[in-house]
Amino acid sequence: MKLRNNYYFLELDILIGGPAMAVIALICPSIEVAVVDISKSRIAVWHNNQLPIYESGLDDVVKQCRGKSFFFSIQVEKHVYEVEIVSVSVNTSTVLVFGA
Repeated sequence: MKLRNNYYFLELDILIGGPAMAVIALICPSIEVAVVDISKSRIAVWHNNQLPIYESGLDDVVKQCRGKSFFFSIQVEKHVYEVEIVSVSVNTSTVLVFGA
């Protein structure tokens, strides 16, 4: 499949989908993956050495891909119009679902 532009995947929930998009960026380095959020602070923490969430091996994956095929941005509209595929992750509260 021929892509219209450089961006292939776009993730709209940084804390839920960020790790999944990092793995896609690692496995498919020729594909640019953009993770976007309207919150500058959420984006900023992904540019630090200490990530906002912990998953085994995630630090190494992000360090390998960040700035090469894996990008973080607050420019939501720009990236939505440039991509071929949009992945939307929605954080569902366990309290609402399970009554915990």
